Amino acid sequence: MKDFPKDYYYWQEKDDLELIGHLQGKIRQYYDFLERTGLYEVMDRSYRAYYGGKLDSKSTSLFDSASLSREGKQGELVYGKANHYSNVTDHTVQLTTSNKPAFQCRATNSDYKSLSQATLGSCIVDYYWREKSLSAAYVEVTSMALVLGESSIHRPWDRSSGSSYIADVDKNEVKKEGDLKFQVCGPLDVIRRVDAKCVDDNQWYIVRSYVNRWDLIARKPELKDEIMLVTSSQYEDVKTFDLRMNTKSSIDSSDELVL
Repeated sequence: MKDFPKDYYYWQEKDDLELIGHLQGKIRQYYDFLERTGLYEVMDRSYRAYYGGKLDSKSTSLFDSASLSREGKQGELVYGKANHYSNVTDHTVQLTTSNKPAFQCRATNSDYKSLSQATLGSCIVDYYWREKSLSAAYVEVTSMALVLGESSIHRPWDRSSGSSYIADVDKNEVKKEGDLKFQVCGPLDVIRRVDAKCVDDNQWYIVRSYVNRWDLIARKPELKDEIMLVTSSQYEDVKTFDLRMNTKSSIDSSDELVL
């Protein structure tokens, strides 16, 4: 049996700063694994092929299929690129998502209360499907899975959604009740154990999302100075961190933070 030092404890029990450092290490290990095994290269080529980009180049252009080029000794030939890969993918998504999934809550017991709760549950699922963009997330996650190999739907709690209520009458403070929101995540957005044998073996996940720093400041005004000092580049110092067209240098993302 392995002997652990007396001050050894589980990494999830560490203090805030130590925990953040440990999580950053796990994020880097995950991206290093994708690059080392060639999985990132496969995703990058598939991503470029879907948008009609060049597969043998790391240029920022992703839409070569929309342009014509001249070839031949005197430029007498005109070449165009037909993006069949995108066409086949989009048709596959359409065939896969054309029929709505039949979500139906079932009661374990046959008593009236359990049956009523099952009926209510089915109505809630249908409400989120129609009114809370779950149907759109279903189509998007299918498309992303076909292009990048896998995709997930993350459902965090959104504090800015839901009905409003008066939290403090004296201060006239109004807050939101909050509600679920659905975020489609690609394989680079969900960091987990790479040695897990199955999905059930993953006891933790690190989900990447982008937020507006000013929304964070509105929620935590006392931390404004600290939030303003944080830059997304601190967490995007490895090339395997994103597939978003590789044009970050020309895009103003000063308001964007990675969580």
